[in-house]
Amino acid sequence: MPAKSSGTGNGPRSFDPRGAGSCITLIFQELNNCPNLKAIENLFLGREIFRGRSPFLDGAAMRRKALELFDYLDVGSTST
Repeated sequence: MPAKSSGTGNGPRSFDPRGAGSCITLIFQELNNCPNLKAIENLFLGREIFRGRSPFLDGAAMRRKALELFDYLDVGSTST
């Protein structure tokens, strides 16, 4: 465990791996994670968006976020 900072300057800070889950993600190096899935389905593998607290996927929300990302990256996709 890294040393804790006294709160002044740029000294070392403590790190809690339990809180890191929201900022650490796995980046696949394969171009097609699952070639039988659409681009949006591959994009949200393991990070699916659900409708409220139901077990059903929110396809519209995932499509919206994917299109925002594709637009930001200036990438067109016909498999959405």
